[in-house]
Amino acid sequence: LRYAKETKSVSLEDLFSLIDADTDGQIDEEEFVKFFDEADKEVKVRKAFKGAGKPATKLATDANSAAEAGTNNAEGTEKNEEAEEDEFEALKLPELPREAVRRVFSTLLSDGETALSQDAFVQHLVVRYYVASKTTLTDRLGFEGATTLCQLEE
Repeated sequence: LRYAKETKSVSLEDLFSLIDADTDGQIDEEEFVKFFDEADKEVKVRKAFKGAGKPATKLATDANSAAEAGTNNAEGTEKNEEAEEDEFEALKLPELPREAVRRVFSTLLSDGETALSQDAFVQHLVVRYYVASKTTLTDRLGFEGATTLCQLEE
């Protein structure tokens, strides 16, 4: 669901509307299952960099340097676009059986409910971060010469 939200560039409320086919303000089991039946089965994930080599963004720097030097930028731009495409790879997701999607849907519901309200849907998808231990955030990865930005408390 979060992947669909990001790829469609929609809010959680808009994603809810996409799933709520009959626009009754609730997602029932059939609408939920239908959404997953029609969802992308191939997703793009960021590739892990191999070895200690520099990431593909180096090509963007090379293209910018060429532009600043007044040289032909077309070749650099083409390399930059290829580098961006190379950063992601298509991953085929396993097929989700309809019965498994139905079981997941039932776990999202409160006791006695048969449909998911918009508020409940949003609450399930909102990402929350909790501080497990006191943590200092700095402007650098290392502590040497770093300036404290803030401290996160439990």
